[in-house]
Amino acid sequence: MQSTQMIVTCCICYCFLFAFTWLARLYKSNRLFTEGGVPARNMPLLLASHMAGICCLAFVPFYLIGWPAFSIVSSSITIEKILFPTPGLIVVFLVGLHTGSQIRIRQSHVRFSLPFTCSYFAIRLVFICAYELFFRGFLLFNGLLIFGIVQAVAISTGLTILLHLFTNKKEMWACIPFGIMQC
Repeated sequence: MQSTQMIVTCCICYCFLFAFTWLARLYKSNRLFTEGGVPARNMPLLLASHMAGICCLAFVPFYLIGWPAFSIVSSSITIEKILFPTPGLIVVFLVGLHTGSQIRIRQSHVRFSLPFTCSYFAIRLVFICAYELFFRGFLLFNGLLIFGIVQAVAISTGLTILLHLFTNKKEMWACIPFGIMQC
């Protein structure tokens, strides 16, 4: 595939995701709970924005372009490469656990139905996988082939930061070291 087609496809997919995220933010439905502990205002919009993200980040790029860079990576996977990021992932897990414990839900009477809870977490898990596949897989590896390592990491991390404009500033700034580590 031509690099121009890949760049255009990535830009279109990213712009759609950005628009869906912005729309969900306008209706206070881009997170299950806000920083203040208030539940999302529109749960169907929350689920729809995640489903749109799955389409924009996984199905469309895979259908239009495929994943040619993964054949390069899969041929060089070793146990050392798999275990290398483990300490960093443990630190990220512990920081996330600490940060999550500081959130106080204001409305203690909030109860989600079992079907909603199962749907939300299943869709969220697939969304996170699609998100990582797009930014750290498709975009990063194809960027490596086109631009080189420094530019590919900068593009992947920069677009992740830009997408996190719709969250709080701490999370947005945390995308810099986390994004570089993920890349």
